[in-house]
Amino acid sequence: MNARKKIETWNAGVKEHLEALSEVTSRGADFEAFRKFMEFRIAHRDALCDEYTKPRWARLRMNLYGGRQRAFANFRNQLSALQENEIQGS
Repeated sequence: MNARKKIETWNAGVKEHLEALSEVTSRGADFEAFRKFMEFRIAHRDALCDEYTKPRWARLRMNLYGGRQRAFANFRNQLSALQENEIQGS
């Protein structure tokens, strides 16, 4: 199962909290809008913290980080191999 499907599945439990937060924004210079955003944030904080502090989220982030590192390492290895071939061919 890829990361996107896992995230969608795991977020299903907090979907109503995420939808409520998506209705407000912290952007802009309007103090009332920011205050409303903070009230929504505080109201849903406990549910979101309970979900996002589970070990599965940390494992997923670490797996994604490791995958990115492997992709860069493979790319650098391919570049090194090309450079060595050019040097040997010259």
